[in-house]
Amino acid sequence: MTWYPLPPTMAFIDVVYRIVVLAKARNAEDAQQNEPRPAEHDLVAFLEALDEPTILKLEAVMYGGRDKNPNFRDLKAEVSDGKVDAIRTMVAKTPLGDYLAEGLVLAQQAFVDLEGEL
Repeated sequence: MTWYPLPPTMAFIDVVYRIVVLAKARNAEDAQQNEPRPAEHDLVAFLEALDEPTILKLEAVMYGGRDKNPNFRDLKAEVSDGKVDAIRTMVAKTPLGDYLAEGLVLAQQAFVDLEGEL
């Protein structure tokens, strides 16, 4: 999979969608246990290209989806110490794509605007 730079006005939901796709490709690589791992590299590179507020929001949505907790503002306050830690945490989650997808569903059900500040 090839990684492309972010458009300057990429919507948050599009960011989540791209991460879900990259995470699923990474999981397929894990199942094959092949080296090198271009999908994992693409996932990390994509995350590293995002700004810190977006990364921390993604982490809150991930934990919200995992824990079935739509209180993203509180989750964001409790999560990582910064961008590098958040990326490391997210990449370590095998079901990252599933957690993010579930987090989006919870946000929609709770009428949370993920495009704005949490």
